[in-house]
Amino acid sequence: MGCIIAGLALMLSFEAINHLGCEPVAMFNNLSPIFTIALAALLLKEKLVWYHTIGIILTLGGVLVSIREHPQKKKTCHIPGIR
Repeated sequence: MGCIIAGLALMLSFEAINHLGCEPVAMFNNLSPIFTIALAALLLKEKLVWYHTIGIILTLGGVLVSIREHPQKKKTCHIPGIR
């Protein structure tokens, strides 16, 4: 049963990459620890402690930094004779 679920998750991940591209899927993958903590607290009644909060803040901060728009750098060609 675990192999079927893991295989289905992998197939859905590949399908998401095929339809959406790598960047949005990578952002979603970075958020999976937050979803794991939230579902453990909601469904399993796990207690949230201080290091969960720090982990959530650091994860969200990393995602926000990575999706921030960067100024476009002027691309130059380094092939001799081509400008």
